[in-house]
Parts: sequence; C-alpha cells; structure tokens
Amino acid sequence: MDCWVDTGETHCGYWIFDRRLPPAEREILQASITENNISVQWVFHVDVLKRDLAEPKTRLHLTTTERTFLQISNFDRAWQKHYEHLGGSLHYIDSNQEIFITYRDLRRVHAPQLFAGTRLETALSELLIHTQTGEFIHPGEVAQLRKRELEIEQHRQAAAHRIRLGKEFFSGRSIHTGQLNQFQNEKQSFEKIGCCRLCGETTSDWVTYYGETQECVCRNCKNQN
Repeated sequence: MDCWVDTGETHCGYWIFDRRLPPAEREILQASITENNISVQWVFHVDVLKRDLAEPKTRLHLTTTERTFLQISNFDRAWQKHYEHLGGSLHYIDSNQEIFITYRDLRRVHAPQLFAGTRLETALSELLIHTQTGEFIHPGEVAQLRKRELEIEQHRQAAAHRIRLGKEFFSGRSIHTGQLNQFQNEKQSFEKIGCCRLCGETTSDWVTYYGETQECVCRNCKNQN
C-alpha cells in the first residue's frame, strides 16, 4: 500500500502500479484486499497508459492488470454513453507533468484489450477527493453527474407516460386528440439527432448514426454520394 488515509470519516488506501503484475501477484493482492475488507483506489503510472493511435482521445489498449483493476464508479454514470451498459474507471498519474488522468465509462469495443471512454485531465493541485470514499473527482464532475441524473429521470418519466398512454389506447380507453399528439411528439423527441460528418448539418434524418460521437451521415449526403 503506497498510502493509507484514516480521518475517522474516510478509510481508504491508495495503490500505484508502475508495471504489469503477473497473474499470481494479482491474485494475492486481490485476495488480501478482499480478506481485510479494505477500500482501495488503484492508480497507474502514466507510462503504463497505451492510447490507441487511431482514436487517441477516447480509446486505449488495456493490459490484463489494468482490466483486472478497472473499477465502476458512480461518476461513470455522469459520462455514460450506452444506456444499458455502464463502463468503469481507470486513473493515471503523471508525476513529471503533475497531472492526473481518468478515463470514465470505459467499455470494451474490441476484445480483448481495446476500450473506449471519456478522458478527463486535471492538474494535481486542482484534483478533488471524495470525503467519504477517498475517490478521485475531477472539477465539474459533480455538476455533470447531477445533470445526467436529471436527464435520466426525465427520460424515465417520459417513457412511463408513453407506456401508460399506449396501454390506455390498446385497452380501448379513449385518448383525446391532445393526448395522442403529445404521445407522438414525445416519440419524435427521443429520435437520435446527429451532426452529419459530410455536410455538418444537425438532423434526425440520417442513414448511419455513430452513437459514441453523436455524428451521422445524413440521407441527403448519402443519396448524393
């Protein structure tokens, strides 16, 4: 353990990896942490970080050690791209540049080691620590999480409302024209809107949609090509 914090409110350890761990060492470490019921924040030295050359801003290649210690955080939800699948977090420290890098909502996009997520980078002097869990927090993440939670709740309520209207319709109960129009408008509002890679127009009339970047190829550009 590189650092242990016990403030009475926070009980957390910090472990820094500067190399890959053989399987036997990983198993011993995990067993020890589990046996002693210790909360640990894992941090990798930046030299371990291997960014993907094709998409260096969002993708990276993870070693078996990195994949083993990938942790799911509540803050992953703030950057979640896929509604059904939530990825995990990995932290990296660059002591020379004095910066701290975190990848949120890391999900495998190609087996076994290519992952994609949201990259956050903060000066060490500005990095925040959760007072109860000892978790690392980048500036703005708390507000982003609240915003995301509100969006999810709004989606949930709207979906529940549409389901109720649908049940009323198919059960033979009358639906006023205003309710039907509202149902149709809500359905349209949930259509994915993307920015066309070719013409730059923002539209929901697309042929191909790229969920991770929210880009698309619109129907007009597709027909012209």
